[in-house]
Amino acid sequence: MTIQEIFCSKTLRTAFLAGVLCAFLVSSCKKSSDTSPQTPDGGGNMQNVTPFASTTALDSQNNSYKIGYDQVTSINQNPFIEKKDPQGNVIWRNIYENTGVDGRGLWIAIDSQGAIWALFSVDGGSGDPLYITKKEVEANAFANVWLNSFGKASGAAKVAILTKINPETGKIMRGTYIVSRTAEGNHEAVNKTNSFTAEKIGFENGNIIVEGTSAFKPASKDATQSNFLFHIDATDANKTGNFWRMRYAFPVTLDKLNDSVVIF
Repeated sequence: MTIQEIFCSKTLRTAFLAGVLCAFLVSSCKKSSDTSPQTPDGGGNMQNVTPFASTTALDSQNNSYKIGYDQVTSINQNPFIEKKDPQGNVIWRNIYENTGVDGRGLWIAIDSQGAIWALFSVDGGSGDPLYITKKEVEANAFANVWLNSFGKASGAAKVAILTKINPETGKIMRGTYIVSRTAEGNHEAVNKTNSFTAEKIGFENGNIIVEGTSAFKPASKDATQSNFLFHIDATDANKTGNFWRMRYAFPVTLDKLNDSVVIF
C-alpha cells in the first residue's frame, strides 16, 4: 500500500467516524429538545411559556400606563391605573375600589392586538357600589365569565382579578376572579374560597396567561363556577414550598379556563 493509499484510507475512516458522531449528537439533541413536561390536565408546552411581571406598559401611540395602589390607611389600599400621553400629561387616573377591602393593582400588559390587560388583588367581597366589580366597570363586565365573584371565605383569603381595560376610559370591560378553594363544588355555596397570588402575566396563542401561587387547592381546566374541580396534579410532591405554582390560560372572553398547569 502506498503512502497516498494509506492517507486516503485514514481520511475516509476519520470522515466516517465524524459523520457517525455528528448523527448521534444531532439525534440526542433532538430527543432532548422534543421532551417537554406534560400533565394529564391539559399541560404540555404551556410549561414553557414565559410570562412577565410589570407595573408599566406602553401602547403603539407611546401612551404609558401605570398600575399600583394608594395607601389609604395603615391597613387599607385602593388600586389604580394611570394613563399618560407621550408628553407626560395625565389622560385618566382611575381608582378601581374604595371600600374596606384591601385592593391592589398588580401587573399590566398590552397584547399584540393592543388590548390592555390588568391584574388586581382583593382580600374580600363586598356589595358596596365602590367595590371593584361595580365602581369603574362597563355594563355586564363580570357577566358570563369564569368566576364572577369572590365567593365566600371562612378565613382570610387574597385572590386575583384578571381584567380587560378600555384604553379610552380606563373602565373594566371584562373581568374574572382567579381563586383557590378548600373544597370542590359550587363557588358560591359555602365558605371555601382560598388564596391565589398572581405573580406574572403573558400571552400565548391568543390566550392570556396568568402565573401565580395557589393555596389548597388550585383549579382544573374543567373547573367552573358551579363545580370547582381540583387539579389532579396538585399533590404534595408537586408543591413549590407550601404552595402550588400555577399557569392558567384564559381566552379573551374570560368565560372559561382554556388550560391549567401545575409547574413542578
